[in-house]
Amino acid sequence: MTSFKVFSKKYPKYNKNFYIFGESYAGHYIPAFGARIIKGNKHPHKNHVIIDLKGMGIGNGWVDPYHQYSEYADFLYYNSLLDIVSTELYDWTLYPPCEVLIMSGVWPAALEECSAAMEAALFDAEVQNFRTINVYDVTQRCTVEPLCYDFSLAGTFLAQSAVQKALGVSPQASWVDCNMEVHLDLLGDWVGNFAIDIPIVLQENIPVLIYSGTNDWICNYMGGEKWTNAMKWPGQSAFIAAKTKSWSVKGNVAGNVKTAKNFTFLTVFNAGHMVPMNQPVNALSMVQTFISGNPFS
Repeated sequence: MTSFKVFSKKYPKYNKNFYIFGESYAGHYIPAFGARIIKGNKHPHKNHVIIDLKGMGIGNGWVDPYHQYSEYADFLYYNSLLDIVSTELYDWTLYPPCEVLIMSGVWPAALEECSAAMEAALFDAEVQNFRTINVYDVTQRCTVEPLCYDFSLAGTFLAQSAVQKALGVSPQASWVDCNMEVHLDLLGDWVGNFAIDIPIVLQENIPVLIYSGTNDWICNYMGGEKWTNAMKWPGQSAFIAAKTKSWSVKGNVAGNVKTAKNFTFLTVFNAGHMVPMNQPVNALSMVQTFISGNPFS
């Protein structure tokens, strides 16, 4: 949490009304950040900075692999990309060893087994459809490697000297879409469950938003729905029982939403892994609704 301390001391004005958002692998570190802020605020030590956490959001996040790995084949089947034989092969033969290894705590072996199962389902789908499937948006071709989204505008923006100065980074620093060195360093906790940190935030009546673009496969909404229902917390029964309703933006249906006791799971239609890039207007409305405290409708 050193980076938070440095940031908070340098920019104390941001310690009020503090929100944390992230997507994809941020499903691991956003819950961890949120829980650490709560614990730090409750048990401050010397030079501790109180952070007024108001909410946190995770988009197409990798949060609870145990439940999310289980939905890879089902998502492909639901989207007519995988036949029933291959789907049942995954569900009944390929996924169970992955499930057992995650529960065993032997994470390196679990990662290898789960990755092999996931890749097998994807391979079968690609063979059956005679094409490469864009894992970040199954409805689109992957035209920009490696992440299938064009981040060139972000790269241009972050290369500006004024921006680098504001961020406090070296002029020699360069931003890349995907850093494999960082990726490899994070593999150690890839199959860890970080949903266990979210109740720590919810018990303080701090809202948590989980959102998913419905076209994303790699962190798909079906896995998101499964882990949010499975998460143990005092409001679990109310959340499971809550009705899923349509969510509209400017009079147009933009997705579905379910909320109970400050915990919201929202799907965004016609969006892939990067919701703000696919649906910028709807994504902005989603964030504005969330931080305003108004209900999604």
